[in-house]
Amino acid sequence: MNSASIAIVGSDDQQAERYAGLITGLPQHGVVGRYAHVGALEAEKRPSIADIVIVCEPAPEPSLFDRLRATAATEGALLVAVATPPGQQTTEASTGPDDWIPPDADDAEALRRLQILVRLKRSEDRLAAANVRIRALTAEQAAILRQAQERYRALAHNASEGVAIIDQEGTVRYITPALERLLGWSDDEARALSLFTLLHEDDIDNVHAIWEDLLKSAMATAALEIRVRDRRGYWRWLRVVASNQLQVPGVYGIVLNCEDIEDRRRFAAALEASRIRYRRVLDTVQEGMWTTDERDRTTSVSPQLTVMLGYRADEILRRPPTDFMAPEDIPAYLERMAQRAQGVLDSYEQRFIRSDGSILWTRIAGSPIFDENGTYVGSLGMLQDITEQKAADAALRASVARFAALIENAPGLAVQELRRDGTIGLWNRASAEIYGHSSDEALGSRIQDLVLDPEDRRAFENVLDSIWQTGEPTPPSEWHVRHLDGTDRWVLSTMVPITVREEVECVYCMDIDITARKAAEDELRLSRAALETLNLDLERLVEQRTVALKSAIDDLDAFAFSVTHDLRAPLRAINGFSAALQEDAGPLLSGESVRYLQFITENVLLMNQLIEDLLTFSRCGRQRLSIRKLDMKAVVDQALRMQDPASLGRCDIRIGPLPEAYGDTTLTTQVMVNLLSNAVKYSHTKEQPIIEVSGVRGSDGWNTYLVQDNGIGFDMLYVDRLFAVFQRLHSSDEYDGVGVGLAICKRIIKRHGGDIWAESEPDRGAAFRFTLPATDPGERLAVDGPFDMGEESDDPA
Repeated sequence: MNSASIAIVGSDDQQAERYAGLITGLPQHGVVGRYAHVGALEAEKRPSIADIVIVCEPAPEPSLFDRLRATAATEGALLVAVATPPGQQTTEASTGPDDWIPPDADDAEALRRLQILVRLKRSEDRLAAANVRIRALTAEQAAILRQAQERYRALAHNASEGVAIIDQEGTVRYITPALERLLGWSDDEARALSLFTLLHEDDIDNVHAIWEDLLKSAMATAALEIRVRDRRGYWRWLRVVASNQLQVPGVYGIVLNCEDIEDRRRFAAALEASRIRYRRVLDTVQEGMWTTDERDRTTSVSPQLTVMLGYRADEILRRPPTDFMAPEDIPAYLERMAQRAQGVLDSYEQRFIRSDGSILWTRIAGSPIFDENGTYVGSLGMLQDITEQKAADAALRASVARFAALIENAPGLAVQELRRDGTIGLWNRASAEIYGHSSDEALGSRIQDLVLDPEDRRAFENVLDSIWQTGEPTPPSEWHVRHLDGTDRWVLSTMVPITVREEVECVYCMDIDITARKAAEDELRLSRAALETLNLDLERLVEQRTVALKSAIDDLDAFAFSVTHDLRAPLRAINGFSAALQEDAGPLLSGESVRYLQFITENVLLMNQLIEDLLTFSRCGRQRLSIRKLDMKAVVDQALRMQDPASLGRCDIRIGPLPEAYGDTTLTTQVMVNLLSNAVKYSHTKEQPIIEVSGVRGSDGWNTYLVQDNGIGFDMLYVDRLFAVFQRLHSSDEYDGVGVGLAICKRIIKRHGGDIWAESEPDRGAAFRFTLPATDPGERLAVDGPFDMGEESDDPA
């Protein structure tokens, strides 16, 4: 039992000294003051000095308790009156004490009542308070019942009913001594009274109605309960049986047999008030109530308990609680019940099995019940459902375990828990690996003392102070730290505060070792410096190469001009003289001479064609591109119109889908002209030449176009010679041409950033494919440099 402070107030010194002595004998309790009257307590400056106030007044007025409740010194204290309750007791707590102790109660009874009050005042929680109050109310009901029974036995033994004779007007003519004692008036005093002036105002109308009916018939009777004011002014309840004996000789009046029912009415009112308080307690608490007898058999259960267990009350009554418990919990429960029979109150957790088989976790506050003789008669338990709380606790423990395992085993992530001064409360495995200190060495030390240089410690402590003041985490920041072996390291650190009730409790610091990255960054800076130097050298070299390239292009232009004028002039002269000689001396020349002239003429024409193709090949490499969206169907149509009609007329031209592309219209048309010319040329030996032209849109931003024939084809062993300048796979006697057309195609396609390739088998035709941009390439296509006369290289260098 917890300690309690008790104040004694009142004028009854004898009772005051008696209770002061009783309290002195109670361990852990003490009297904080003896006050002769309420005014002395009202003058007390200290607030709430007492848990219990004992009022020692023979007949305390109700206003005395109102004053005590309004006094700061006794605020919240329980008020107990050592006095006989007044004859008319109200059920309102504000007009009387919290409890009455009869003046003639023996020391044991007085101590028991005080102990009940102390338990009620100092119960550790609401559940224990409700339990103590229930026991107090139970004892109060038993005491009231015993008191009423004793009164009824005394009345039956010592007194008879009071009798009054009243005339028809209601005036008292006679009362018996028993009624004199009951109401306080003598017979002579009563004769001046009228019944209707003594009645309670709430009973007057009812009595008048009964009175009128009573007067109508001789010997008529009526029974009723009324309130009558006695000589002291108190209202007393009487059960009255009225008999009309106005015509009876010697009586000539209305005879009233009056039975005092004041005690019965007060007991009923007290019992009803007790029931109301009891019901309020059960309705207020969410716990279930379970009572058992001395043999641990259930005597009552609250509705809330039946809901918790899922059983009806009649399924629980007369059975021991162990029938509903988890079997492994029964031995501990039986030990507790053995102690409870010795008067031990306790609180513990207990598992029950619901009707559906599920487990119900409860927290029980248990207390013993004793009768007036101090004999153990049973137990009272208040049960709180904590099933959800237990599940939440288990989930929390599992979550904490997972979190701890995650923190401890996080690879490469050093985690520390830090207090405000940097003291380490957690040091995971990665922390030991990064800093070299074991967990035993680190815990309890300040992290700045372990891993930071002296000049960095103040800055680190400032960061911790800032976190505690703002409650905000830090952004990732780099810290220079020291390993146990003395080596320098760098970590990327983030600190996150953990708050409890809006207060920072600790900080979790998470570090990643970036020593290798910092070393790489240093190397990168050195490499960038070297690269900048190299770039400057390269820019100078590019400038020099650009000057040389411009000079080569100028030389190429001069060469082209020379070829155009210096080579063509002699060819025209040779061709002219050959024609003149044929015309003038033709008839005189021998057949062999004529063949020589024809050979000269044919080779002059061939040489002229070589010059034309060479110039075309040169121009297509240096001509600035005019990139625009191309209608490839129109490009193919234009290339077909540029073919020899006679040769093209024999061919079956099949044109498939041709998606739009981007490129130079003139040069792209030249590519298509050259590919179609080759297809027509190398398929003319077929009975039905077939040429197919189509294209597909690629997903990589490039369209692929196809020109395919069913001609003589070629061996793929020679495909590398196919796109070189002046390289032919067939003799000029079989097929005309000088071997520049495909080289021109490759140069044009390369300038567009695309690619061109061929696939073939001898006598099974050839397929030429090339790619063009599907989207606008912008200005990334430039003019090529000088060309060579051999096989081209994809490398512009």
